[in-house]
This record gives sequence, structure tokens and C-alpha cells, in this order.
Amino acid sequence: DIAMAQAESRSQISETEAKITEKKSKINAGESEKETQSNKMHNKISSIKAQIQGKQMQVKNLENRLSDIGAEIVRIGKNTDLLLKERDTLLSSRKNENDILASVMYTNTIQQNISYLNTLQGSVNGVNHQIYQENVAVEGLRNDIKDLEAQGVNLKKQTEYAKETLLSDIKDYQSQVKSMKEQADSTGKSLQAEIAALESEKTFIAEEMKNLEFKKSYVQNIQI
Repeated sequence: DIAMAQAESRSQISETEAKITEKKSKINAGESEKETQSNKMHNKISSIKAQIQGKQMQVKNLENRLSDIGAEIVRIGKNTDLLLKERDTLLSSRKNENDILASVMYTNTIQQNISYLNTLQGSVNGVNHQIYQENVAVEGLRNDIKDLEAQGVNLKKQTEYAKETLLSDIKDYQSQVKSMKEQADSTGKSLQAEIAALESEKTFIAEEMKNLEFKKSYVQNIQI
């Protein structure tokens, strides 16, 4: 009975310890997966931040371009105003063939300036649209970073929850192992006590048999 109880106890303890090892392996695997995913998210965030910096630099270049175009618009506008004044002054004076030719040249130059101003204004609109698109893209990338950071937080929480659950299971299994060992010890002690009692009873019976043999011999001697 002792041998059977010990064998059964060892088997149960071995199975439970195997479960503990399995739970520990899952914890290690979970931690490893969390580390892998965290590194991937970190790399993605770093890449997105680099894209944001590039777009912010592009916006800065576009703003500088916008400033240059604005300065050119002011210069052409002043030049056009000056040409208009000079033409008006010329037209208000005494006219001759040279004055008429000069007036035509003023008019052509003014028209070219106005056409150039329209082109510059179109460039302003185009650059402003590009700046708007880049800013929208930057905002989208920032939202991507927030999403990745949120995923990182969720991943950490999920991993911690899974780890706590597994640790709780391990604690339960360890308690079971302890209980099994205590039960096995108790069973062993109980059986050892039974053995001792049986040995004592065996000794008692042996003594009784000796007494009976002695009495039997004594009776036989008396009869003789």
C-alpha cells in the first residue's frame, strides 16, 4: 500500500509540476512576444516621426517659397503702380509719335506684369494647397502614432493580465503539489503506524502461541 501510494503521489506531483512548467513557458513566450511587438511598434513610431520631420521640413520650405512669392508680388505690384503712374503722366502730356510708342510699351509691360501677378497668385494658391496637404498628412501621421501607442498600452495590459492569470494558476498548482506531498506523508505515516500496529500484534500473537505451546507441553507432561 505504501509503495502504491508513493507511486501514485509521484505520478500526480509529476503531472502537476509539468503543468507548472507549461505555464512558466507560456509566461516566457508572452513576455518574448510582448518584447517583439513592442520593438516593432517602436520602430514604426520612429519611422513615422522621421516622416513627420520630413513633412515639417517640406512645409517650412513651402512657407519660405510662399514668402519669396509674396515678396515678388509686392515688387511687381510696386513696379506696375509705377508704370501706371508714368503712363498716365505720359498720356496727360503733349502727345507725339514717340509718346504714343512709349505708351504702348508701358501698356504691354503693365499687361505682362498683370499676367505675371496672376501667375504668382496661382503659385500662392498652389503652395498654400501643398502646405495644407502636408499639414493634413502630418496630423494623420500623429494620429497613427497615437494609435500605435494605444496598441502598445493595450498589449502591455493584455500581457500583464495573461501573466497574472498564469501566475495564479502556477500558485494553485504549487499549492496542489504541497497538498499532495503532505497527503502522501500523512498517508505514509498512517500506513507506517498500521504496520507498527500489525508488527506489535504479530509479536503479541507469537508470544501467545509460545504460551500456548508451553501450556500444551505442561499439560502433556502432567498426563504422563
